[in-house]
Amino acid sequence: MQVSPENLAGLVHSKVIAAPGNARQIIAISGPPGSGKSRLAQDVTQLIGPAAIVVPMDGFHHSNDWLRDHALSDRKGAATTFDTDGLARLLAALRTRPTLSFPTFDRERDSVIADGGRVAPSHTQVFVEGNYLLVNQSPWADFRAAFDFTVFLQVNMDTLAERLYRRWIDLGLDAETARAKVSQNDLVNAAFVLANRSKPDLLASY
Repeated sequence: MQVSPENLAGLVHSKVIAAPGNARQIIAISGPPGSGKSRLAQDVTQLIGPAAIVVPMDGFHHSNDWLRDHALSDRKGAATTFDTDGLARLLAALRTRPTLSFPTFDRERDSVIADGGRVAPSHTQVFVEGNYLLVNQSPWADFRAAFDFTVFLQVNMDTLAERLYRRWIDLGLDAETARAKVSQNDLVNAAFVLANRSKPDLLASY
């Protein structure tokens, strides 16, 4: 489905409100890095109001020490650099516990903040956003059953490259380092996500 970015939040909002689910709906918003997942999740939760909350998958980045120990520092953000066991526990807890905390990620500090966010009993719609939530390979494929509704954002690689480059520049990297991070890591991850996604309930391409 071709959807303009301006209309996407409203469309997701209407689909989620109509989608059947449990007392607490869990919605996945996935797509390659730079596709606009975080912005969409924020826009939809603003439309819904206080009953909605965003849980970013980025809170489950392994620590920088873990990455160094596993020789994965230069691949931070790849599918193999996330705590999937921790994410699985959170997704299960969202069904059974009315109140729970979750980790968040501070991009400027490049570190996870334990208990950085909190889901309350009033949060009846939880939007989990992240690159690999709809990947059709284990262990990511096991998460599909946790979601009541799924959204995938498909954006062409040229657009992703420009967005990702600008993101690194805005974080203070020089142009050469930013280009290297985009070409050697970010776009590799993007290609993996695009090539290995399962079919979402809503596919938005632009």
